[in-house]
Amino acid sequence: MEKPKYFDSWKGKVALAIVEGARTWDEIREHSGLSPRSFNRVLAEMLSSNMLDKLEDGSYRLEYDMYKNYQSYLRTATPAPEPRITPGDREELISEVGRWLDDYTDSSNSWKQSNHVFVSRDDLANLTLFLVRKARREILIVNPFVGELSITDRLRERSKEIDVRLITQDPMDHFAKKRDKKLDERGSLLGMVKDRFSLYFNQRVHTKLIVIDRSIAVVGSQNFTHASTSGKSIESAIVTCQGEVVEDVLSFWNWILGESAQANEQYRKNYLSPDV
Repeated sequence: MEKPKYFDSWKGKVALAIVEGARTWDEIREHSGLSPRSFNRVLAEMLSSNMLDKLEDGSYRLEYDMYKNYQSYLRTATPAPEPRITPGDREELISEVGRWLDDYTDSSNSWKQSNHVFVSRDDLANLTLFLVRKARREILIVNPFVGELSITDRLRERSKEIDVRLITQDPMDHFAKKRDKKLDERGSLLGMVKDRFSLYFNQRVHTKLIVIDRSIAVVGSQNFTHASTSGKSIESAIVTCQGEVVEDVLSFWNWILGESAQANEQYRKNYLSPDV
């Protein structure tokens, strides 16, 4: 059975908590695992879009069709557990990034003093590869253009060990005159789909961001294309480990996820067909 809409997003976590018996603010927040700040944001979005009702006793009720869809799915599937990022994992990753900046850039003081750093040109591509290699539990990515690169090769490798989730544009949604090339690009993307690699398509995405182990976020201009990573185009990004900023990036990633179509099953079966 196909996953219900929003299942992999924070809205899905709230819906799942209610279906599994949570009713009050405290119960739902604890069950979903969200911070109070993130939970209140998602709750407000779901209430405003009529996914939730707040009852007179202060409890919450999920919209009927959504409740039934989640309930039916839970009867036929066991959701994968969320990756557990420990404080020790986070601190070690942050320290490793600091050591990398010490060795390869002049920016380590900014990282130590403010938890942010500006990275550009070749340093950005190299740091991206380093972060992908050092991730312990999870890599979340939004990038509209993804080609055959050392970065995507590394993502394939890492997906054998950790969860990797990529939101990108379907290559067939742009450059229609290069249909054969785009079919090849789509096939390459779908070839990355494995048990721990999740692919989503969203034709509206243009932002470029990466979140590593829910601890470090990279927000910048770099596409996963040869032009962006080889120096042909000039790219830059802000890298941060500041908790509230990373949480905001995570919230944005989850919002985009809720607006995206999962490609794993539909496209894995049909991507070789030009009619898809």
